[in-house]
Amino acid sequence: MFTLLTQINWLAVIVASVAALVIGIIWYLPPTFGARWAGFVTGYTGLSDADLMPANIPLTMLLWLLGFIVNALALALLIQGMGINNLGDGILLALIVWAGFGLVLSSWPVIHARQPAGLWLLNGAAFLVMQLVMATILTLWQ
Repeated sequence: MFTLLTQINWLAVIVASVAALVIGIIWYLPPTFGARWAGFVTGYTGLSDADLMPANIPLTMLLWLLGFIVNALALALLIQGMGINNLGDGILLALIVWAGFGLVLSSWPVIHARQPAGLWLLNGAAFLVMQLVMATILTLWQ
């Protein structure tokens, strides 16, 4: 495992993480899907639109970026460990990670806490795009 860490292209991990952050920022802007997301969340939680705005936006972005770094590192380790060296296999891995982990684990609030399925699908679609872009970067730039 530790040998795999020395084979990781850390710059690609950072670039993939920043790409996922940019996708997330664009995805959740009000003109794209942000207004729809806010409607789901306010309807589900009772919070106002103003309450949804983070108190510390730079800290929120930093925490989001750190999460993407963990995600990109996990993808890079899977790509290296599985010997993936072509885009088709990288895309397949992204789909497996998205469906097998992202969709399944994020479905619990829908199943158990009555979270709107539309919110789950909207977030899941964002996660899919992020996984595909990160896997593309990490597969092509090893």
